[in-house]
Amino acid sequence: AVFVPKLITFLALVLHIVASILLFALGAPFAPVFSFIHGMGSGFYTVSIGTLPLEMYGPENYGERQGYILGISRAVTIATPYAFSFAVVGLGEASLLVTSASCLVGLLLFTLILVRFRHSQTDSLADADPTTIETGPIDLPDEKDLR
Repeated sequence: AVFVPKLITFLALVLHIVASILLFALGAPFAPVFSFIHGMGSGFYTVSIGTLPLEMYGPENYGERQGYILGISRAVTIATPYAFSFAVVGLGEASLLVTSASCLVGLLLFTLILVRFRHSQTDSLADADPTTIETGPIDLPDEKDLR
């Protein structure tokens, strides 16, 4: 099986939107299925937090980058229950549409970041001399190290 962090992140964003639309359209009997689909999206999100930055930016300064990303994530996580409770009290069932809209905005921003990232990679490869492009270090142990 091929593991693609960008696909996993896309699924994490899309599954909540799909589950919310189905719950809004089909009502309360669909709540267990909503929970299942939303939980799948949450699980995919957990995987993508660790793998997407590694794929997009590489291992250099990975820990520092994760600190920035997770710091922002924790701040949003703290504010989310309060924001959602205000949305439920003020908007009722339409609060599902608000959360789905926020996921849709996240999906659009993610798409823009990927497009920008892909263009920056293409531009840097186009400007490079093909004879100097490194494929990455491969450190093989010497025979004396294996003894």
